[in-house]
Amino acid sequence: MILWASSLPSSKNKSIDIRYTAKEPWNRLSPDYQQGQIPIPGLAGMYADCITGMMEGLKLIGPTGKPGKINPGYFQGPGRERPVEAKEWILGYSFAGQRVSLGEARQQIMIPAYHWVLWNRCHDLVANLREMGKQQDVCVYDGVGSGYLHDPDPFSMACALVSFLNRSPEVTKPLVLQ
Repeated sequence: MILWASSLPSSKNKSIDIRYTAKEPWNRLSPDYQQGQIPIPGLAGMYADCITGMMEGLKLIGPTGKPGKINPGYFQGPGRERPVEAKEWILGYSFAGQRVSLGEARQQIMIPAYHWVLWNRCHDLVANLREMGKQQDVCVYDGVGSGYLHDPDPFSMACALVSFLNRSPEVTKPLVLQ
């Protein structure tokens, strides 16, 4: 069985870290890993190098009362946090020309893009993890504590990965290691 933990679990289970700084090949499952040419949901013909860069680039930042701007420069290169200047706010995210909330952006952009990466760039790792999960309990973690898409805290991609691996229809309800 594949389980999710927010941080390094006990040594009784096989554990796989999927952070960008994790060991090869598991770091390829990180949203910061530069997969290259990931289609951006809601922006036909546009691509990003990594999931984090995609989300940061689609952030609408600007003064209150203005529509905010995306920054396609974040679509290329490594994932990095987009700064918010004084008197600016994160006003939402751009999806198909519309402003959406963080939770909606995760649901409509980040998760579908991550699933695309899992199918098209990391199929070998997905198959390997599923096979490992048939043999023993495997815990996947990334050091991020929230598994809820609409939580304002950072979202655990390890949680999304475990849902995908277990073919769970609900991305926010994977099997959690207590």
